[in-house]
Amino acid sequence: MVTKQKLHKLCLLVIVGIVLHGTILAMIIDGQLRLDYLRFFTIISNLLIVIGFLVMLVLYDKKGTFWYYISMNILMGISATALTYNFVLVPFGGSKIVFSDYSNFITHLFSAILVFFNYIAFEKKGLFNFSHVLAGLVVPFVYYSVFLSIGHIIDFYPYFFMRSEVVGWPMVFVLFGILMGLLFLFGILILLLDKWLCRHFSR
Repeated sequence: MVTKQKLHKLCLLVIVGIVLHGTILAMIIDGQLRLDYLRFFTIISNLLIVIGFLVMLVLYDKKGTFWYYISMNILMGISATALTYNFVLVPFGGSKIVFSDYSNFITHLFSAILVFFNYIAFEKKGLFNFSHVLAGLVVPFVYYSVFLSIGHIIDFYPYFFMRSEVVGWPMVFVLFGILMGLLFLFGILILLLDKWLCRHFSR
């Protein structure tokens, strides 16, 4: 008999395969695997899905508080990627539209759709709280802070809005605050959605 638990495990495994495939393809340039692409948040957030869902699979029958921290981090991390890429980098940074190729589509849009599908279809609702939203900000905050701190040393900034010579130092921090604020609000929306779904569909 096919149970919801078995379907959920299969869903997690399929998502891991699709996202990992798309992410690896995104890192292959001219036939070579570019490990330096690990510096981009897109790659990090997609690999976070792969690692997080694999952990969920291994510890599926031992769900605890960690499960919901992992889930929220994945939801917010890939949301940051999808929203920043499609609404900042494409219109203002000259990046290719999300449908330009398979790997671009997977890593910048479809992975986010798959993650939210998994959450809505299978995850238990009503267990997210404010601390999960704050935890979901940690990876983007650390990522942005690290490259602001060492970008001038390694002569590399992943995105144009981190470069002071492009937008100026005041705007670097203003944009940092705006992006983190928007991500926080998006996390609150996820939290509210979680409570609404719990009230209406978990009876």
